[in-house]
Amino acid sequence: MTSQIGTDEQRCSLGRQAHPRGITLIELILVMALLTIVAAVSAPHLTHFLSGRVLTEECARFIAVTRHARSEAISRGVPTEVWIDPDKGRYGFRYLAAERDDLPVGRNYQLNRALHFRLEEFVANETDSITMLFWPDGTVDESSIERIAIVCDEEEELEIALDDAHAHYAIRKPGDENRICRT
Repeated sequence: MTSQIGTDEQRCSLGRQAHPRGITLIELILVMALLTIVAAVSAPHLTHFLSGRVLTEECARFIAVTRHARSEAISRGVPTEVWIDPDKGRYGFRYLAAERDDLPVGRNYQLNRALHFRLEEFVANETDSITMLFWPDGTVDESSIERIAIVCDEEEELEIALDDAHAHYAIRKPGDENRICRT
């Protein structure tokens, strides 16, 4: 006699299909081996991509510091400078109004470990530091450094340089005076 939900054989076969079997150890080993091969092949490319990304982001941060310093000079009415210490891989900005106590403290930044500054020519001020000085009218002082490069592992570099109007700093590829990478 047949029940309403099928024979015993049909119920057994339905039960097997409803509960798929697990994976075997061999299948697991094959998948892990395949993932290892893919990771080994893609790791060098990913590392190169990330190092280039670090360089781009650091240059963008440096440009943001220069723009912030210029903005602060204009809005507070005091000269503001961006200073660079290439030996320690540090930079920052500070206010140059010692007589005013109401000014906040400037900020300091550290380059990523994979990066360093490269200076070909620079103008040092009386304290032998490398600076970019912004006046309260927004202009860049003529004694300010015009160009500095940030280098990533001696392979890639981007320059921070004054634009043609000598009003802003911009990111450029080395040797390409007209091409601004990111402003």
